[in-house]
Amino acid sequence: MEGFGVAQDLNKSEQFLLKAQKVGNAQSAFQLYLLYSSMEGKKDIAKAYRYLNKAMTLGVTNFEQMNAFFRDNFDVLAPVFAEIRKPPQDMTSKQEILNLHDAYLSEL
Repeated sequence: MEGFGVAQDLNKSEQFLLKAQKVGNAQSAFQLYLLYSSMEGKKDIAKAYRYLNKAMTLGVTNFEQMNAFFRDNFDVLAPVFAEIRKPPQDMTSKQEILNLHDAYLSEL
């Protein structure tokens, strides 16, 4: 999201990255994760996790980063993970969900 020779424009970067990830570009999905996880004015933890998850399913191999991001933002991301993975209803403890997330990463 650096502009070489031009001013940085996060909105334009976001537009191009969204288009590219829609057609399966894993690196664009990962860049969207970076945008939504850290850029002021664009920060959205749940959206960042969704794009990191997409990047991982498309072949990006930042397993440790995904695990750390999930653990650091557990309260926000546990419901997002449950929506994606659909764990059994009786899995409610934090440790059970963390274990399931670890197993999910192992599957990728």
